[in-house]
Amino acid sequence: MRVDSGTIVDTITIEDSSFNDNSSHGFRIDDDTSGVGEIIIRGTDFADSGQGGSNGSADLLLWHYFGDVTIEYVTITSSMTEADPSGSKGDNAIQITGFERNTYDVDQAIGTITLTNVTVDGSYHKPQVMVQGFNNLDGLTFTDVSLTGSSNWGDLLFVDPIATAGDGTPGTNGSPGTYTGIGGTSTLDLSASVSPTLRRRRSAWTAASAARMPTI
Repeated sequence: MRVDSGTIVDTITIEDSSFNDNSSHGFRIDDDTSGVGEIIIRGTDFADSGQGGSNGSADLLLWHYFGDVTIEYVTITSSMTEADPSGSKGDNAIQITGFERNTYDVDQAIGTITLTNVTVDGSYHKPQVMVQGFNNLDGLTFTDVSLTGSSNWGDLLFVDPIATAGDGTPGTNGSPGTYTGIGGTSTLDLSASVSPTLRRRRSAWTAASAARMPTI
């Protein structure tokens, strides 16, 4: 399912559904997303989507979306194993990205995004859950999130405010883009997550910093 650029709707709700074997994405919203007020995905399963070899593939992709998102009671699985070629795997189970596609500029805060009772299992090319490209991450919450399996990048969860070096000229096409940190500290508390992989990794980062933060 793709939400086209320029769509205007108050709320998109997906409940008790399944998205299986889609070559690039199970659910995707990107480009001009300003007309979408809220996304709710509840009680839904995703399986083996994003395995068509395209860059940025995912079961669930939220790109350049700054509204509110509720993802709860969701299971995402990949039948790929660690031994399978990386090019045959989906990039991510969930990717939430805020930087502008052409300029890589990072100039907006994340919306209120909550992941509750979310389970991911299987092997992916990149981290199972990737969040990047927001100048403030206070709105991001994980509760009872379990990540098991493997990633060719080594980590199952990757959170990075900047996504690139962030020291480019604003409005110029191409990496590295510019990072307009708004100051202060954003804290992601993973203590409420049940996965051992998440429980033992807890960190905070300064949003004003232009340096890549340690992997959580």
